This record gives sequence, structure tokens and C-alpha cells, in this order.
Amino acid sequence: MDINEFLVVGDRVDVEFNNNFYRTIVQDILHEDVCLLSQIVQRGVPVYVRPGTDVRLTFFRSNGLFHFPVRMDSYMNVDNLVMMKMVALGYPVKQQRRNSFRLDVRLPVYCRIYDDLDDMAQDVVSEFKSSVLDISEGGMKIALSQPLQAGTRLHGELVLNTWEPAIEVDACVQHVIYPEAPHDTYKAGLLFTAMPESKRRLIGRFIMTEQARVRKA
Repeated sequence: MDINEFLVVGDRVDVEFNNNFYRTIVQDILHEDVCLLSQIVQRGVPVYVRPGTDVRLTFFRSNGLFHFPVRMDSYMNVDNLVMMKMVALGYPVKQQRRNSFRLDVRLPVYCRIYDDLDDMAQDVVSEFKSSVLDISEGGMKIALSQPLQAGTRLHGELVLNTWEPAIEVDACVQHVIYPEAPHDTYKAGLLFTAMPESKRRLIGRFIMTEQARVRKA
């Protein structure tokens, strides 16, 4: 395996660690299976990855999204910069395409988290207003001021159009992307659960309408 075949110095990659994603940069390629990455940070604070931990690197190319397993070998100090020495454990695999088209949008969504989503008569654990960053018939990405744990289930009221009633959806947090800069927001990828076909069609119709509007613009 030769990392030089698919990565170059300066590439931006995502490190998947503890069900979260951290954006960083390839600083050097030392050997065919060893590269140096900038230390990952969360809002300007370094995130510690214990040497020996297996993580996953994800990178984008014009023909798709790819990921491959690596092992965190050690930390190195190069020119006063802390870097992570990563050893590749396998070849890149192309991530399968989504079943649904994803539309970049900005929509309001009102979220509530319960102890038990199946019993919403109980007290709300937390509630917050957020913005949808993209949406498909299968899920959506939202902006967050604080991170949510992967696996968190929530109930949301999604406003597709201001002249229509909000759509109520149940969703599960699949992953969280941590911010690179102090003023960035967290982002969470949500998967719709127990979605009635009627609501899925409403979201699909909204996506097609927005696509048509953009093409005419």
C-alpha cells in the first residue's frame, strides 16, 4: 500500500474518532504507509487520541468519498507544531452513494429530547431550536451549539415552508462533526426513524421543488 497514490500533502481529511469527525490536514507523508496529520482540535482545544487507537480517515475526490483505517502511532513535534503520526491499516474504500438526494438548505427545526422517545408524555430532557443545513428523504444535517452523543434520539418539528404546518419527525444522531475554529458550530447527521411514507413524500416534493427553483434562477 502506498499513501502517495491517494493522498498528497495539504489534503483535508476527516478523522473519525469516538463516533465524531474532526477535520485536519495532511502535513507530510513519511513512508508509503505512514503520514503526519495536524493534531485534531475541538473549538481550538486539542483532542487527545491515545497512541495505539484505531481510527478512520475520510477524504473526498471528484469521483466520491473514500475512507480507510489507520492506527494512531504517536505524537510528534515538528517546527513547534504538534502532529499525529498515522499508520495505514488498509486500502481506501469508496463510500456507497446515499439512497436519497441531499439538498443544501437553511430551514428552522425545533428539537426535543426525551428520556424515552416512545413515551413523550414524560418531561422533556432538553429542547432547542436549530438550523437544517442539508436534507434528504432519509435524514438531515443540523447545526448545534453543543454536541449530542451518537445514538441520541430526538423529536423534531421541521418547517419546510412558512405557509404550511411543521412536519413532526423522529430521528437518531448518527455522527457529530466537531468545529475546527472557536466560533464554528457543531454539526450532527440525523437519520429519520419510523418515518411514515406520507411525510417522506412531503420532504421529497419539497426537495424537487427547490431543485426546480434553483435551476430556473
